Amino acid sequence: MRLITTKAKNWQKHAWELAKINANFEVVAVNSQHILFIQELCAAYQCKFRNIGNRLQLLFPTQPH
Repeated sequence: MRLITTKAKNWQKHAWELAKINANFEVVAVNSQHILFIQELCAAYQCKFRNIGNRLQLLFPTQPH
């Protein structure tokens, strides 16, 4: 699973790009400031997120092939 850290430059852009292709990923170093962005991302791409230790795991619906 891919990892994105909120400490990286342009992490939101990278997250949107992964979401567009339904790639599951984890976001590390998440704090309360990031939750709104994560919620908007999940609403836009019908993903679900869950807390796994100190990171959030974003899971996207699988697309039929």
